[in-house]
Amino acid sequence: MRIRASIATIAMVALVAAAGTRTPGGAEDKTLTIGVLGPLSGGAASYGVELVRGAEMKTDEINKAGGLKVGNDVYRIKLVSYDHKALAADAATAANKLVFQDKVKYIIGNAVGATCNAWPRSRPTIRAARTPTPPS
Repeated sequence: MRIRASIATIAMVALVAAAGTRTPGGAEDKTLTIGVLGPLSGGAASYGVELVRGAEMKTDEINKAGGLKVGNDVYRIKLVSYDHKALAADAATAANKLVFQDKVKYIIGNAVGATCNAWPRSRPTIRAARTPTPPS
């Protein structure tokens, strides 16, 4: 139960930190795409499903409040999520897909079992694309 609570807390903290100051209206709206990786199927699905639901709830809250303001720009948040099935190869593939196909600026995720090893393998390529990832 503590793991589930901490996963949801991490997702909320990451979105709130990304949000900064929210202001309705104002400058031209832009979109900030954030990737979410987690096990959405299989034995560890409850962790990933909770992570995605928490991220969606916070995203809806921020967007309904007018988005988030960064400098003179106002951003709407868009989430793109993928199921890594708690498998390292799927986690690495999904992370690369988020960065290079979906062009996300940030990735939120949880490491479950074998996926702990996926980040180090994908990290050099992802960092070359200037996408922040969790520390190792």
